[in-house]
Amino acid sequence: MKRRPPKSTLSSSSAASDVYKRQMVFTFGYISGGHFNPAITFATVVTKHTDIPKFVKYTIAQVVAAIFATLYGTAIVGLDFPAPDTNNDIVKIWQAICAELVYSFALATIVLHVAYSRQRHNNFYGFAIGMCVLAAAFAVGGFTGGAFNPAVATGIQLVRCMTGDCTPLI
Repeated sequence: MKRRPPKSTLSSSSAASDVYKRQMVFTFGYISGGHFNPAITFATVVTKHTDIPKFVKYTIAQVVAAIFATLYGTAIVGLDFPAPDTNNDIVKIWQAICAELVYSFALATIVLHVAYSRQRHNNFYGFAIGMCVLAAAFAVGGFTGGAFNPAVATGIQLVRCMTGDCTPLI
């Protein structure tokens, strides 16, 4: 089994990722509504702002994009990249799922408020979304890996599996 890098509570890459996500929301939010995360897309389905066929298309695109992003990352840093790891401990799996659900819910709620409520015309929506992700990274990122995005977690796991380290989370 390959050695995985140690998890840290928060690194400069988390802060860089936060700034990057803010920029992506500002840049492409008007095109797709900022649908970079299946959890957010699912929230828009629940609130009837997105239909099921569009949800399926967005989710497929999000997972494929996550796979390509992970492959691009491996071209830069090699195959020794961090990925979710629970060591098949059911308690750790449950804790990670609960933490990811809470912060994914918080993120989806903020996105719904800044994209579909009366306050959607303010200029702080990217900041609000980015700060939610940063707060989540500080709170549980070192424990869960801090994906807060099912597509990203799936893309990382699939690429890790393609490289021969196909350890299931459950």
